[in-house]
Amino acid sequence: MGQSVIDDFRPALQTAGKLQLTAPDNYNGVPLLYDWETGGIALGDVSQGNTARTWGVVYENGGVYLFPEDDQDNKTLIISVAGITEISFALDQLMRISVAYVVAGVSYLYWYDTAAAGFVTTMIPGAASPKLTLDDKAKVAHLLAESTIILFYIKGGEVWYRLQSGRFELEYQFTTGLVGVAQRINKVGLDKANRMHIEIQLKADS
Repeated sequence: MGQSVIDDFRPALQTAGKLQLTAPDNYNGVPLLYDWETGGIALGDVSQGNTARTWGVVYENGGVYLFPEDDQDNKTLIISVAGITEISFALDQLMRISVAYVVAGVSYLYWYDTAAAGFVTTMIPGAASPKLTLDDKAKVAHLLAESTIILFYIKGGEVWYRLQSGRFELEYQFTTGLVGVAQRINKVGLDKANRMHIEIQLKADS
């Protein structure tokens, strides 16, 4: 699968348990219609870096809304889609939002495609429990434009991923022979050592 994710992002796989993640990656992954992430001070504004503010998304009344944690009544509608049962989001190094969501068991990704110069929606065939994260939120990564959004998901009982830097076109298998049956990805995030972790929930009978 190449060495980019393993060597550059150094993710660690862990079954359900307590991870020493930094906020807001350590927030509870349930309910499934909320998600949290750090980002710039405003959409399109990274003048204060990619950790200036904590942001949340919520699905309600048929829409996915973005809001700052410190001003939760100030909501911005991102997309309107009926029947969403699960959401995840990330903010890239230019504070453009990507949203992964599930409708009727099918996973989709709403993201900014530089080739199209606009936002597009991509179906991710066979994917379950999609989770998005920006791999490196450090100021130096932002300044050097070296960070990228990673989409993790479960497919065929294993964890797979796609990269924003590759326009989410190619999928790479992250696990092989995962012990137990992966039911969902609970959390993805960074610890205080800037190492990425993935927490997997296994089915009770696996």
